[in-house]
Amino acid sequence: MNYKIYIAVFIALGGLFSCGDLLTPKPVDRILDDQVLTDANSARVVLTSVYRNLANLGAPKIIAGDLTADNLIHNGTFTQFREISNKDISASNGSASSMWEVIYSLTYVVNFLYEGLPNIDISQNDYDEITAAASFLRAYAYFVGAYTYGGLPIVKSTQVDENRSVARASFEETLDFVESELLYALNKLPAESFNSGEATNGAVKALLARYYLYRQNWSEAEKYATEIIEGQGTKTYTLEPIFADAIDDFSTESILEIVYSANDNPGTSTDFSINNLFESRREIIPSSEMVLSLQMMEAAGM
Repeated sequence: MNYKIYIAVFIALGGLFSCGDLLTPKPVDRILDDQVLTDANSARVVLTSVYRNLANLGAPKIIAGDLTADNLIHNGTFTQFREISNKDISASNGSASSMWEVIYSLTYVVNFLYEGLPNIDISQNDYDEITAAASFLRAYAYFVGAYTYGGLPIVKSTQVDENRSVARASFEETLDFVESELLYALNKLPAESFNSGEATNGAVKALLARYYLYRQNWSEAEKYATEIIEGQGTKTYTLEPIFADAIDDFSTESILEIVYSANDNPGTSTDFSINNLFESRREIIPSSEMVLSLQMMEAAGM
């Protein structure tokens, strides 16, 4: 008799919960957007994700730039590198898609910051510095992308459905966007970074100098390069007395360096590992012309 009561109670309690509650439980391993971005400190944590994407952009940039410029040649068996070396790239090429994915992964986090920062209590100085760093990094990604792919879709939202329909901008429009991002960041970042590997005003001026050099705007290129050399609004950069010291981490010549962690260091990565490709597999190697050029420069004492 008692077991019937137990069954009745179980059925009654079961009626308090809908099938939807059982079949679609609330995730316990995810943090909502409004919980991620709450103050200036959390915004800086989010910004580290942008720097991680900057690190991930390094290897594809070398592959795309030096293989196509014949500074490197393909020496192994991977099809994706042979295609780039032969300048006959298929739509499924992993190296080409990797750079594209990194650019828009970086862009998404920057857009997330721009959308979320107005909704939190943050000082104007913190807002300016965080958005300046974000814009600088987005500018760098689009700058690399423009000179690799041509015009790019300029995405300024985190709405995935909306972003799928963003048309591809022209090459000129993409570079105009890069310039506007850099000019926004100019003079909003410190002369020296608090943490190694963070963007500074010197990094912004250096990229502006390169941007205008590529655009053949010689006067602006000279202006920003001179300001860096003279330390105007930047730290003082000096040449290392011993050339070999220039390749040490954060030498006196260094304007911006990418900081790698144990998880994303190109020496341990199994994806597009530069050290693995150059040393272990020797999948790609310097071209004979590049080696000869370096030898001639060394012999001339350059």
